[in-house]
Amino acid sequence: MEERVLPPGEPPSKPGAAFRPGTYMVQPNSPTFFIEHFVLSNMNDHLRNHFPKYDIVLKTKNPDSGIGIDYSSGGSASLSFKQQKMATGNPQVLDQGVKETKGFRLVLVGPNAVLPSEVQKSIKDRASISLFLSINVPVKMKIGVLKTWTIDMDISCNLKVNTLAKNTKILSQECHTMI
Repeated sequence: MEERVLPPGEPPSKPGAAFRPGTYMVQPNSPTFFIEHFVLSNMNDHLRNHFPKYDIVLKTKNPDSGIGIDYSSGGSASLSFKQQKMATGNPQVLDQGVKETKGFRLVLVGPNAVLPSEVQKSIKDRASISLFLSINVPVKMKIGVLKTWTIDMDISCNLKVNTLAKNTKILSQECHTMI
């Protein structure tokens, strides 16, 4: 059998005869987020001086047909009013498959028992209020059984609610994702 020397860059004619390792770039489609549920609690018991707690449920949709997402621990989230941080917390760990939609729960707790005066007014008068939700979460992309290195995903949502009193309804929202 005669051996043939290939010029540089030419692939071998026999499958498996040689392998040239390379770097492959994968550009996943960013998942979309939608706030489905928003509740403020711990505000009626002033005698115990409880800190405000925000229970937020987002729906996340992975539009990618070939890449899954592992949301890892170690992230952070905050809720702000006019650039004043009102509450913080940590996003949950989540495994999201290809083309899958899942719930993503956040529990954010305020550092102070007293809310900003405009927020208190919204509760008392049942008036609408605009808020900003920011989430940073480490993720790994999954392609089959392979996982990428950890990268940060930033999710930001501008939202307006009818009130922070009972029966809160989301009037408008706009969420953006950046990987």
